[in-house]
Amino acid sequence: MKLLEPTDKPKTCIDVLKEVQMNVRCYLTKPLQPELVLKEVLSWYKITEQQLYQFSYIKVKRLYMFLLHEACYLEYKRIAEITNCSSELQVIQAIDKIKGTMKKDNILLANVGGIVERAKAFAEMYLEQ
Repeated sequence: MKLLEPTDKPKTCIDVLKEVQMNVRCYLTKPLQPELVLKEVLSWYKITEQQLYQFSYIKVKRLYMFLLHEACYLEYKRIAEITNCSSELQVIQAIDKIKGTMKKDNILLANVGGIVERAKAFAEMYLEQ
C-alpha cells in the first residue's frame, strides 16, 4: 500500500483557482444552483438579500455576479436580470474587477474558495439525494 505524499492531498478550490486563472468551473463537476450560491454568499458575509443590493456592499454584489457566471454558468444577460443591473456591460465589468482583485487579494480569494466549497458540499450532500 502506497503512503500518501504531501502532494497527494485533494486540491481545494483555492488551489484550483490559483492554477487556472480564477476559473471556478475547473473545480466544479456541474453548475451550482443560483439560489444556493445566493444563500452561501449571504451566509458567508452575514448580510440580508436587501443589503446585498445596497451600494455599501458593492464588492459582495460583484462577487455574487462573478459566482453566478463562474459557478452557475449563467450568461451575462441572465445575471443582469437577477441582480437588477441596467446592462450586461455592468456585469462584465464587475466580473472582471473581481477576477483582477482576486489575483492580488488573498482574503477575497479565500472567501471565494470557501463559498464555492460550502455550496458544492451542500449540493452534493442534500440536492443529489
